[in-house]
Amino acid sequence: MIDNPKDNEVENERNCWSCTYQLIAGDTFLGKCTWFSKHKREKDKEIPPDKVDVGCKHFIQRTI
Repeated sequence: MIDNPKDNEVENERNCWSCTYQLIAGDTFLGKCTWFSKHKREKDKEIPPDKVDVGCKHFIQRTI
C-alpha cells in the first residue's frame, strides 16, 4: 500500500505556524522569525503576512 501525502497534510505543511523559528510573543500578531538572531546575529524579524502561510527556505518543523 502506498501512503498518500495528503493523509499527513498537517505534517507536510511548511508554514511559519508550524516552524520552530516562529516566536509568538510580544507586540506582533504573526510572530517573529528567530532564524536571523540564531544564525546571523541579527535582530529577530517580524513575519510578513504574505509569508506566514507559505513559509520560507529556513523552515524546520516544530516538535511537540
